[in-house]
Amino acid sequence: MPKHVHYNVIKAWAEGAEIQLQNTKGEWRTVEPPAWDKNTNYRVKPTPNIVSLKLCIKQEGTHVFLDFARANIAVEFTDGKLTKATVI
Repeated sequence: MPKHVHYNVIKAWAEGAEIQLQNTKGEWRTVEPPAWDKNTNYRVKPTPNIVSLKLCIKQEGTHVFLDFARANIAVEFTDGKLTKATVI
């Protein structure tokens, strides 16, 4: 008997993964519970790529410098977009 077309995604869902479906506009949205329609595209919700960085921005005269040794700002990028900036 052949495996269900969404076998791998169904297995991941059974193990606790969040599942998304692709709508008619091509956008992905989270669904719970999935209907597992054979004509719908499903995927495991991707884990965002988060990069955190602490740095110091200081100005001396007309020049602005970055100093990574004495941080006064914390920034976070998610999938290449700035999502958080905090003065520390």
